[in-house]
Amino acid sequence: STQPLWNPSDADSDAVFLDSNRRFYIPGGQGGSVRSTVAISDSVGRYIELSGLQNAGNASWRFGVATGVADITAVPGTLGHASWVIRGSDGDYLHDGGTVAETWPFGAPSAIFMMAYKAGSVWFGENGSWDGDPAAGTGAAFSGLSGPIYIIGGKTTATGDRGATFEVLASYTYSPPSGFLAGW
Repeated sequence: STQPLWNPSDADSDAVFLDSNRRFYIPGGQGGSVRSTVAISDSVGRYIELSGLQNAGNASWRFGVATGVADITAVPGTLGHASWVIRGSDGDYLHDGGTVAETWPFGAPSAIFMMAYKAGSVWFGENGSWDGDPAAGTGAAFSGLSGPIYIIGGKTTATGDRGATFEVLASYTYSPPSGFLAGW
């Protein structure tokens, strides 16, 4: 697994990239998506940490996983968008334009967001707490996904800049769940 990075060549034209492509944001009034540089399609568990940009109290920000056919000009989780995401501060899981599940509040200021992916299942967490148990393979937000799978981030056209920064692998705050490697 490697340091995850956002891909400027696979992003909505409004996206702005910083920190050697570890950080992206989409300006207020604009919407769209950004995919990671690398997709995975093997059964090795992966774990990443990231932080949100001005996410607190805003449901326009989203991140999760997507296939390579997801339209980068569209908002992750919307109708026909091949993505499986968590939405901003309300923590709802979204896929294909609908709310799949409502979870705990998500997106506290200065939170460390966590995501684990393995063998077609994805889990989300925040500040060391998971919704489900990736190590045990239970309680996944989504399952039955088939690769190759990218990390995706994005936002609606709401006001305010929103985005995400991948944490540097060597600086992760939490350890990957048992059976998962840090990185993508």
